[in-house]
Amino acid sequence: MSHHERLMSPHDSLKIALLSDMFEIIDKDGSGDLDIKEVKAYLSKYHGGEPTEESFAAFMEAADTNKDGRISFVELVGFVLKME
Repeated sequence: MSHHERLMSPHDSLKIALLSDMFEIIDKDGSGDLDIKEVKAYLSKYHGGEPTEESFAAFMEAADTNKDGRISFVELVGFVLKME
């Protein structure tokens, strides 16, 4: 068992597995990153409509930690775990 596996609870492991499935659904072009268009389409469909520019900018600021305009799986997991 690796150091990271010991630090993760079964709840965290399940959450990461669910995030992986969600990420694959959102990543329509299969690039391995979520671009702005993919994120906005997901939020519009599953979270009550297209977000305001302000709320979307705040989300990207928090989630896109390397500031490349895309969200990687690692960035998404970090964002979700940090929000708890």
